[in-house]
Amino acid sequence: KGPKFRFSNVLFCEKEGFNSIFDAANLSRRFDIGIMSTKGMSVTAARKLVDWFVGQGIRVFCIRDFDVTGFTIAGTLRSDTRRHEWQTDGASDLGLRLSDVEAMSLQSEDVFHKSGKRRLTSPFKIDEKIRPTLERYGATDAEVKFLIKHRVELNAMTSGQLISWIEKKLIAEGVTKFIPNDAALIEAATHFAKIKEANRILRETSLEVDVPDIAALRDAVTRAVGRESTTSWDRALMDAIKRGEI
Repeated sequence: KGPKFRFSNVLFCEKEGFNSIFDAANLSRRFDIGIMSTKGMSVTAARKLVDWFVGQGIRVFCIRDFDVTGFTIAGTLRSDTRRHEWQTDGASDLGLRLSDVEAMSLQSEDVFHKSGKRRLTSPFKIDEKIRPTLERYGATDAEVKFLIKHRVELNAMTSGQLISWIEKKLIAEGVTKFIPNDAALIEAATHFAKIKEANRILRETSLEVDVPDIAALRDAVTRAVGRESTTSWDRALMDAIKRGEI
C-alpha cells in the first residue's frame, strides 16, 4: 500500500559501472530519483520502459558521453526508429555537452571515424558523415566540429565532479524530493494509521493460544522441510499452523 511510486524522475546512464559512485553519494535517496543504465545503445525493452515511465508522468533524464554514439543514444531515447515508435516525448538529454567539457576543462581523447571498413582521414569527409546524425539529435555546429577529431567520456570527470555535475543538472530541471499527490498521501496516511491502531490493539489485548508440545512442532517442521527442501523452518512452521496441522 501507499504511493504507487516513490520517485517522479529517473536518471538514465548510457553505461554501467557508476552505481557504486551514485550509491556512495546517496544520489537516489537525496533526489528521490530512480536510476537505470544500459551498456551502450539502449535495447528496445529499455526504450519501452522509458516510454512507459514518461507516460506515467515520470520524467526521464539521460546522461552520456560527449561523442557521436552518446548523442545517438540520447536521441534514440526520444526519437522514432525502426525498433520503437515513441508514444511520449521520451527522455531529456542532459549531456555531456561541449559547454560542460569547457567549463570543467575535461580531458578529451582522439577519435577516428570509419566509412564501412575504411578509416576516414579527411575532416571534410568526417564532417559529411557525422553531421547529419549529430544535428538530428541536437548538436551545435561547434560540437560537430569538436567531435570530428575528439570525444570526451563521462569517465573524464572525477567522482566528485560527476556527482556535482549531475546535481546541478537535476536542480536546473527542477528535480526535488518526491511528494506524492493528494490521493496517494491520503491512502498512505490511512494505511499507516491502521497499522498504528492494530499495533495498539495487539499491545493492549491479552491473547491466550494453545501451543503444541515440542515433539509435535518438531515433527511438523521436519515433515514439511522434507517435502520441500527450499522451505525454511520458520516458513514451514507458520504454514503448518495456518493449515491447522498442529
